[in-house]
Amino acid sequence: SSIDGRFLADVDTLLALDAAHLGRALAVQDGLAVLGVPGATLDDADWPNDTQAPDGTDTMIDPLAGGVIVLEHFGSGWGMQSVITLPETEINPAHDIFRDRAWWRLGASVAVSGTTIAVGAPHAAVRQGGAPLPESGAVVILRKDSTGWVARHVLTGLDLDPNIWPWGPRSLDYFGTSLALDKDLLAVGVPNAEPGDEPIASDRGVVHLFQRSHGTWTHV
Repeated sequence: SSIDGRFLADVDTLLALDAAHLGRALAVQDGLAVLGVPGATLDDADWPNDTQAPDGTDTMIDPLAGGVIVLEHFGSGWGMQSVITLPETEINPAHDIFRDRAWWRLGASVAVSGTTIAVGAPHAAVRQGGAPLPESGAVVILRKDSTGWVARHVLTGLDLDPNIWPWGPRSLDYFGTSLALDKDLLAVGVPNAEPGDEPIASDRGVVHLFQRSHGTWTHV
C-alpha cells in the first residue's frame, strides 16, 4: 500500500495539503498507523482565539498548526480511523500555553503504545511567569476511549522535576522533537536544551523520561 494526500481529500479540517508534510513522523502498531502532518493548516472558524492578520482581521486559518492521522488496517487495506487536531477545550488548563494553535507543528513526532498516542508539537510556546517562551515545545498525550482518541495531557518543560532538571523550559528548546513510548514510559527528545551553566548556543540537548502512574505522567 501507499498512503498519500488522497487519503485527506475528504478531511475538511486539514487544508493546504501541498505543504502538510504527510509522513514527516510515523508510528505503527498492531494494525494501526499514526501519521504526523505537522505542516497542515487548519480551518479556524470554530476556534475562539482566531489567528489575526496584521491589520487585525481574522484570517480564519491556523498556519502550520499540524495534526495527526490515524489509519487502521482492514482486510482489504488501510482506512482512515481518526483525524486529530487540537481544539482549545482539550488543552490542559494547568499549562499556560499560547491559546493560538498556529505554528505548533503538531505531529512533528509521534509514538504509539497500546491505547496511548504521544504527539510532539516542538514549536508550541508556553508561558513562564507570564512571559512567552517561543518554540519551547509541548507533547500531547492522547488516549483512546469509546468516543475515539482524546487529548488527556499536555506535557511541557514546566512538568520537569527541578531536582532533576533545574533549568526549566527555555525558548527554542523544541521539547517533543522526538518521542519514544513503551506502555507507561515516555522518552521526550529536547535537542536544543541547555544546562544552566552551558553557553546558550551549544545545543547539547537532553532526553527527558516520564513515567505514568494512575493516569499521571511524572518526570523521573
